[in-house]
Amino acid sequence: MLSPRNSYAVKVLLVAAAYGLCTQGSLATLIPELRTAPIWIPKGLALAVLFLGGLRLWPGVLLGGMLGAFLAGKAPSGINILLQSSLGALEAVIGAALLQRVAFDPALRRLRDVVALVLVGCGTGVLVGAPVS
Repeated sequence: MLSPRNSYAVKVLLVAAAYGLCTQGSLATLIPELRTAPIWIPKGLALAVLFLGGLRLWPGVLLGGMLGAFLAGKAPSGINILLQSSLGALEAVIGAALLQRVAFDPALRRLRDVVALVLVGCGTGVLVGAPVS
């Protein structure tokens, strides 16, 4: 049986693996002319994991961002990959924390929860990451 410490490490590694693999799926939707993907699955996964599993799983998002960059064959510089991965983790942490603060219900039974997910959950990623990108 896993100790609590080992259980946490396993969860972080699973989050990292899922995030890194989701990056590959999102890159399949890449529009080369725009150098962007219309759907970025890892961001939604990170937000869901941190909201449902707890903010303490943020290292999995950070490692997953690095893994995704590695699997995509991106090697501009180690500091660039670290910065992008850190921003991805920060976006998810802020989004999940704000959703917790507004008493968001993931069942989405109320219009209030749908609006909170779109404006708070998704909007924070744009506000945090876009100025740096």
